[in-house]
Amino acid sequence: MPKSLSPPRVPRPASPAPRAGVSLLEVLIAMFVITIGLLGVAALIPTGHFAVVKSTEADRAAACGRAALSEVATREMLVPTTWRWPTGNYAGPGAALYAAQYGDAFAIDPLFIAQNVVAVAPNYSRLAAFPYDSDYNPPGTPPPTWGPYFLHRITYADVSGTMTPAVLPPSIANRIFTFGDDLIFETERTEPDQRARASVLWNTGRVGPYPDPTAATTDFPLLQQNAGHYTWLLTVSPAATEIGGTSFRKYTVSAVVSHRRDTVYLPIDPSNPPDAENMPPERLATVVSFDGGGYGGGDVTLGIPTGVANAGNNFDAAQREAYLKVKPGNWIMLLGVKYDARISPPRADLGNQQARRVANWYRVVSVDDEVVQESGNWIRRVTLDGPDWEPSDALIPPPFNQSHAVLMDDVIGVYTKTIEVGE
Repeated sequence: MPKSLSPPRVPRPASPAPRAGVSLLEVLIAMFVITIGLLGVAALIPTGHFAVVKSTEADRAAACGRAALSEVATREMLVPTTWRWPTGNYAGPGAALYAAQYGDAFAIDPLFIAQNVVAVAPNYSRLAAFPYDSDYNPPGTPPPTWGPYFLHRITYADVSGTMTPAVLPPSIANRIFTFGDDLIFETERTEPDQRARASVLWNTGRVGPYPDPTAATTDFPLLQQNAGHYTWLLTVSPAATEIGGTSFRKYTVSAVVSHRRDTVYLPIDPSNPPDAENMPPERLATVVSFDGGGYGGGDVTLGIPTGVANAGNNFDAAQREAYLKVKPGNWIMLLGVKYDARISPPRADLGNQQARRVANWYRVVSVDDEVVQESGNWIRRVTLDGPDWEPSDALIPPPFNQSHAVLMDDVIGVYTKTIEVGE
């Protein structure tokens, strides 16, 4: 038999026996991958929670703003005969505030006045400026006469006869100017199967859950409790159609919604300025320049006014940051003086100018990281979104033609509507 010419076969090695499990190294690698993944998911939880909280705040702010504008019409808040200075004096016709006389912008803030009017007694007039001015303390009776860089702040009359001065008391101001839809529910459970129940004020004066099986037959609920975190005030400014028009009737009414607003605070003492943690939540800033020309708000440079701690030179870095504290999503108000030939004689409180105050609110889009010094000014640049703003009126001489900004902490929404004063 002939021999095969092919090479001899080499025997293949036997296959290794299949493993019964995985190695320790593989287990450690798998655990590492899973841990990294779980950490990534965990890192997203605070971000998601923050987004949910902000979404809830925005939703409630919108509801509060709509409700506030409805309250303006329902309660006839723009009827001048109901207005009062913080002293309790009449703030209607004949006063410098009266819209039909000067067409000025002003603020209606009964909640702030009610919370502070007793603490500053007898210097009630110090509350008549918006933002709050620690140095304004005139000896005379309102109407007040101060510089053009503040709005008049007013309230309503006390009809209960319990307040001195006769301004809207805190209990009523809280009921009207606090949004009542952030309701409180009792979460304390004395039994495992007890559910959360609405927290109410009972006729006996106690606050407790409803329904309450232990309540007496004569007990009944009066009012469901709310957290009181959302409050509002009004700013009223001449509508754009009224500038140079034939009347002072139409105004842009803005419901300014705050979350956890601090209405009780001490003013700035120029000789002993507060630390960064205790800076007042209402502050006046100068507008150093409108880098975007004022179109749609645009780029704006804010500065510390000369009268505040020597224009910030007596502040340390933390105090300057706190004074010009602005965050994206916040709102600020621009304030200026516009010429109006209808105003005669010229106004003593506006440097003997034929002029009136105007104001608009703007949403903050972006903010520079730090307060810096340029040309001797401590400044912070911001970008604003809102209506066009005229940087200065050529018919108003310096310094009265300089625009200013009101920085107010905790404002989360501003909702506007054009209304006729007196409606």
